[in-house]
Amino acid sequence: MAGKEKKLNTKELFFNYTTEMACIAGFDGYFKELNPAWSRVLGWSTEELLARPWNDFVHPDDLEATDSITTTIVDGKEVHSFENRYICKDGSVKWLSWNSRPYPEEGILFGVARDITDQKRADLHLRRSKNRTRAFLDVSRRLIKAEYQENIMQVVVDNALDAIGLETGAIYFLSEDGQSLLLKATAPPLPVDFPKELQIADLDDHPHIKKAIQTGKHVLIQDTNKTKLTQPEKSVVSIRDIHSNLYLPIIISGRANGVLIIK
Repeated sequence: MAGKEKKLNTKELFFNYTTEMACIAGFDGYFKELNPAWSRVLGWSTEELLARPWNDFVHPDDLEATDSITTTIVDGKEVHSFENRYICKDGSVKWLSWNSRPYPEEGILFGVARDITDQKRADLHLRRSKNRTRAFLDVSRRLIKAEYQENIMQVVVDNALDAIGLETGAIYFLSEDGQSLLLKATAPPLPVDFPKELQIADLDDHPHIKKAIQTGKHVLIQDTNKTKLTQPEKSVVSIRDIHSNLYLPIIISGRANGVLIIK
């Protein structure tokens, strides 16, 4: 008897103190037991989570997939690395990765979920970075073929923005003396009140563009409200309602001759 009690206590300790989200759930769609990690990750109390079907907490876009995988478990099959989103009490969303094992005779399953939200965000950031890189390379190739033809600039801006799912951008090129910036194309089109002096601007008035051109590397402004800007930069930010900016140098024949600006 002492050995049996020790075994039970060991299981209880694992269930209650593992950092993973462990649960016992019924085939009726309700949680039966939850360890403290659930409340820590999602913010709901154990009582709140037990009182409602688990689908009440699943993100609406993942309900169909969750129902499908539940059917698989009810049929007696184990599930590994199934991903879905759960809604936290504060309204935020967490990505969970599940491993589940069914016990059909008892009508229950044992599941362990891991919070992979940070990993998902990192993957999304990487995909966006790759898309931006591909768009930048495509722009450079098009500009090389275009040989500065004015009629291709708008096509380049539109295609680059479409590739990364954004709507606002512009292309500036250096003047022949390298001192001025010449606006070649924008998306969407410029408003009628856009200052003429910003369509042909002094390079020194736009230090972020200047840095991208001089270094040949992208420059990112994550928050225009928290970044020191020159007055001409502030004017563009205000008129175009810009909150963040990415400056991609346009390299032609090994030299940066302009920038693609993406909002």
